[in-house]
Amino acid sequence: MQSQAKFWDKIANRYAKRPIADVASYQHKCAVTQSYFTLDMQVLEIGCGSGTTALEHAPFVGNYLAIDIAQNMLDIANEKLAQREDLPHLTFAQGSLENYQQQKFDTILALNVLHILPNAEATVQLASSMLKPGGLFITSTTCLKGQINCFKFLAPIGQFFNLMPNVNMFSFAELEKMHLNAGFELEYIWQSPNSTTNYFLVARKLTN
Repeated sequence: MQSQAKFWDKIANRYAKRPIADVASYQHKCAVTQSYFTLDMQVLEIGCGSGTTALEHAPFVGNYLAIDIAQNMLDIANEKLAQREDLPHLTFAQGSLENYQQQKFDTILALNVLHILPNAEATVQLASSMLKPGGLFITSTTCLKGQINCFKFLAPIGQFFNLMPNVNMFSFAELEKMHLNAGFELEYIWQSPNSTTNYFLVARKLTN
Protein backbone atom coordinates (compact mmCIF):
# COMPACT_ATOMS: atom_id res chain seq x y z
CA MET A 1 0.00 0.00 0.00
CA GLN A 2 2.87 2.38 0.81
CA SER A 3 4.49 1.86 -2.59
CA GLN A 4 1.15 2.54 -4.26
CA ALA A 5 0.75 5.77 -2.31
CA LYS A 6 4.24 6.88 -3.42
CA PHE A 7 3.35 6.23 -7.05
CA TRP A 8 0.15 8.31 -6.90
CA ASP A 9 1.84 11.05 -4.87
CA LYS A 10 4.52 11.28 -7.55
CA ILE A 11 2.09 11.74 -10.43
CA ALA A 12 -0.57 13.74 -8.59
CA ASN A 13 0.03 17.08 -10.30
CA ARG A 14 0.22 15.53 -13.76
CA TYR A 15 -2.86 13.42 -13.08
CA ALA A 16 -4.88 16.42 -11.91
CA LYS A 17 -4.08 18.36 -15.09
CA ARG A 18 -5.03 15.50 -17.40
CA PRO A 19 -8.37 16.13 -19.15
CA ILE A 20 -11.17 13.57 -18.93
CA ALA A 21 -10.57 11.18 -21.82
CA ASP A 22 -14.21 10.42 -22.63
CA VAL A 23 -16.38 13.31 -21.48
CA ALA A 24 -19.67 11.87 -22.73
CA SER A 25 -19.15 8.58 -20.87
CA TYR A 26 -18.07 10.40 -17.71
CA GLN A 27 -21.17 12.58 -17.81
CA HIS A 28 -23.38 9.54 -18.35
CA LYS A 29 -21.91 7.77 -15.33
CA CYS A 30 -22.33 10.88 -13.20
CA ALA A 31 -25.94 11.30 -14.27
CA VAL A 32 -26.81 7.67 -13.54
CA THR A 33 -25.09 7.82 -10.15
CA GLN A 34 -26.87 11.03 -9.18
CA SER A 35 -30.22 9.55 -10.14
CA TYR A 36 -29.80 7.18 -7.17
CA PHE A 37 -28.77 9.87 -4.69
CA THR A 38 -31.01 11.45 -2.07
CA LEU A 39 -30.27 14.41 0.17
CA ASP A 40 -30.12 12.25 3.31
CA MET A 41 -27.55 9.76 2.00
CA GLN A 42 -24.23 8.99 3.69
CA VAL A 43 -21.74 8.36 0.87
CA LEU A 44 -18.16 7.07 0.86
CA GLU A 45 -15.93 7.31 -2.20
CA ILE A 46 -12.71 5.30 -2.16
CA GLY A 47 -9.75 6.25 -4.34
CA CYS A 48 -11.10 9.74 -4.93
CA GLY A 49 -7.87 11.05 -6.49
CA SER A 50 -7.86 14.81 -7.00
CA GLY A 51 -11.53 15.08 -6.07
CA THR A 52 -13.18 15.95 -9.39
CA THR A 53 -16.01 13.42 -9.11
CA ALA A 54 -16.58 14.03 -5.41
CA LEU A 55 -17.16 17.70 -6.15
CA GLU A 56 -19.68 16.71 -8.83
CA HIS A 57 -21.64 14.35 -6.58
CA ALA A 58 -21.52 15.99 -3.16
CA PRO A 59 -24.33 18.53 -3.77
CA PHE A 60 -26.81 15.67 -4.17
CA VAL A 61 -26.27 13.87 -0.83
CA GLY A 62 -26.34 14.56 2.89
CA ASN A 63 -22.74 13.67 3.73
CA TYR A 64 -19.89 12.78 1.39
CA LEU A 65 -16.58 11.33 2.59
CA ALA A 66 -13.94 10.96 -0.13
CA ILE A 67 -10.75 9.06 0.73
CA ASP A 68 -7.46 8.29 -0.99
CA ILE A 69 -4.10 6.85 0.07
CA ALA A 70 -2.12 9.60 -1.69
CA GLN A 71 -1.78 12.81 0.31
CA ASN A 72 -0.66 14.85 -2.70
CA MET A 73 -3.90 13.96 -4.46
CA LEU A 74 -5.87 15.03 -1.41
CA ASP A 75 -3.98 18.32 -1.21
CA ILE A 76 -5.16 19.12 -4.73
CA ALA A 77 -8.70 18.04 -3.87
CA ASN A 78 -8.76 20.27 -0.81
CA GLU A 79 -7.53 23.22 -2.88
CA LYS A 80 -10.54 22.72 -5.14
CA LEU A 81 -12.86 22.35 -2.16
CA ALA A 82 -11.59 25.60 -0.65
CA GLN A 83 -13.07 27.41 -3.64
CA ARG A 84 -16.53 26.00 -2.91
CA GLU A 85 -18.59 27.45 -0.07
CA ASP A 86 -21.61 25.25 -0.80
CA LEU A 87 -20.10 21.90 0.25
CA PRO A 88 -19.54 21.88 4.03
CA HIS A 89 -20.66 18.23 4.05
CA LEU A 90 -17.83 17.09 1.75
CA THR A 91 -14.67 15.84 3.44
CA PHE A 92 -11.43 14.62 1.89
CA ALA A 93 -9.36 12.31 4.09
CA GLN A 94 -6.34 10.04 3.75
CA GLY A 95 -7.01 6.36 4.26
CA SER A 96 -8.31 3.13 2.80
CA LEU A 97 -11.61 1.29 3.07
CA GLU A 98 -10.33 -0.68 6.06
CA ASN A 99 -9.96 2.51 8.09
CA TYR A 100 -13.73 3.07 7.98
CA GLN A 101 -15.02 -0.48 8.30
CA GLN A 102 -16.81 0.27 11.57
CA GLN A 103 -19.07 2.79 9.84
CA LYS A 104 -22.20 2.19 7.80
CA PHE A 105 -22.99 3.95 4.53
CA ASP A 106 -25.91 4.22 2.12
CA THR A 107 -23.63 4.24 -0.91
CA ILE A 108 -19.98 3.38 -1.57
CA LEU A 109 -18.28 4.46 -4.79
CA ALA A 110 -15.19 2.76 -6.22
CA LEU A 111 -14.53 4.48 -9.52
CA ASN A 112 -11.65 3.16 -11.58
CA VAL A 113 -9.98 1.59 -8.56
CA LEU A 114 -10.94 -2.10 -8.19
CA HIS A 115 -8.50 -3.22 -10.86
CA ILE A 116 -5.56 -1.45 -9.19
CA LEU A 117 -6.22 -2.61 -5.63
CA PRO A 118 -4.23 -5.53 -4.14
CA ASN A 119 -7.34 -7.67 -3.66
CA ALA A 120 -10.47 -6.60 -5.52
CA GLU A 121 -12.57 -9.48 -4.21
CA ALA A 122 -11.78 -8.64 -0.58
CA THR A 123 -12.62 -4.99 -1.25
CA VAL A 124 -16.03 -5.89 -2.69
CA GLN A 125 -16.73 -8.12 0.32
CA LEU A 126 -15.70 -5.39 2.76
CA ALA A 127 -17.78 -2.77 0.95
CA SER A 128 -20.81 -5.03 1.25
CA SER A 129 -20.30 -5.36 5.00
CA MET A 130 -20.12 -1.57 5.35
CA LEU A 131 -23.34 -0.88 3.47
CA LYS A 132 -26.75 -0.68 5.05
CA PRO A 133 -29.30 -3.24 3.77
CA GLY A 134 -30.34 -2.13 0.30
CA GLY A 135 -27.27 0.09 0.03
CA LEU A 136 -25.52 0.76 -3.27
CA PHE A 137 -22.02 -0.13 -4.46
CA ILE A 138 -21.28 1.88 -7.60
CA THR A 139 -18.15 1.01 -9.55
CA SER A 140 -16.36 1.69 -12.80
CA THR A 141 -13.80 -1.04 -13.46
CA THR A 142 -11.40 -1.99 -16.22
CA CYS A 143 -11.50 -5.71 -17.01
CA LEU A 144 -8.41 -6.59 -19.02
CA LYS A 145 -8.38 -10.37 -18.88
CA GLY A 146 -8.63 -11.79 -22.38
CA GLN A 147 -8.56 -8.31 -23.91
CA ILE A 148 -4.93 -7.18 -24.08
CA ASN A 149 -2.67 -10.22 -24.23
CA CYS A 150 0.60 -8.28 -24.33
CA PHE A 151 -0.35 -6.23 -21.28
CA LYS A 152 0.45 -9.02 -18.83
CA PHE A 153 4.04 -9.00 -20.12
CA LEU A 154 4.47 -5.22 -20.28
CA ALA A 155 2.82 -4.41 -16.96
CA PRO A 156 5.50 -5.93 -14.68
CA ILE A 157 8.17 -3.89 -16.48
CA GLY A 158 6.23 -0.66 -16.05
CA GLN A 159 5.54 -1.47 -12.40
CA PHE A 160 9.20 -2.31 -11.73
CA PHE A 161 10.29 1.12 -12.97
CA ASN A 162 7.41 2.78 -11.11
CA LEU A 163 5.87 3.97 -14.37
CA MET A 164 2.45 2.51 -13.70
CA PRO A 165 0.46 1.15 -10.74
CA ASN A 166 -0.18 -2.50 -10.06
CA VAL A 167 -3.00 -3.69 -12.32
CA ASN A 168 -5.02 -6.84 -11.65
CA MET A 169 -6.38 -8.67 -14.65
CA PHE A 170 -9.83 -10.18 -14.39
CA SER A 171 -12.77 -10.58 -16.74
CA PHE A 172 -16.20 -9.02 -16.44
CA ALA A 173 -17.61 -12.46 -15.58
CA GLU A 174 -15.17 -12.63 -12.67
CA LEU A 175 -16.06 -9.09 -11.60
CA GLU A 176 -19.74 -9.98 -11.70
CA LYS A 177 -19.09 -13.10 -9.60
CA MET A 178 -17.25 -11.00 -6.99
CA HIS A 179 -20.38 -8.89 -6.55
CA LEU A 180 -22.78 -11.82 -6.42
CA ASN A 181 -20.61 -13.66 -3.89
CA ALA A 182 -20.60 -10.53 -1.70
CA GLY A 183 -24.39 -10.41 -1.52
CA PHE A 184 -25.11 -7.90 -4.28
CA GLU A 185 -27.51 -7.94 -7.16
CA LEU A 186 -26.50 -6.04 -10.28
CA GLU A 187 -29.11 -3.37 -10.87
CA TYR A 188 -27.47 -1.49 -13.73
CA ILE A 189 -24.68 -2.51 -16.13
CA TRP A 190 -23.28 -0.15 -18.74
CA GLN A 191 -20.32 -0.23 -21.07
CA SER A 192 -19.27 2.85 -22.98
CA PRO A 193 -19.40 2.48 -26.76
CA ASN A 194 -15.86 3.88 -26.71
CA SER A 195 -14.45 1.13 -24.47
CA THR A 196 -14.26 -2.64 -24.70
CA THR A 197 -12.83 -3.08 -21.21
CA ASN A 198 -14.52 -0.66 -18.79
CA TYR A 199 -17.73 -1.64 -17.01
CA PHE A 200 -19.91 0.68 -14.95
CA LEU A 201 -22.04 -1.13 -12.38
CA VAL A 202 -24.68 -0.18 -9.86
CA ALA A 203 -24.99 -3.06 -7.39
CA ARG A 204 -27.52 -3.20 -4.55
CA LYS A 205 -26.91 -5.06 -1.32
CA LEU A 206 -29.55 -7.71 -0.76
CA THR A 207 -31.73 -7.18 2.27
CA ASN A 208 -32.06 -10.85 3.26
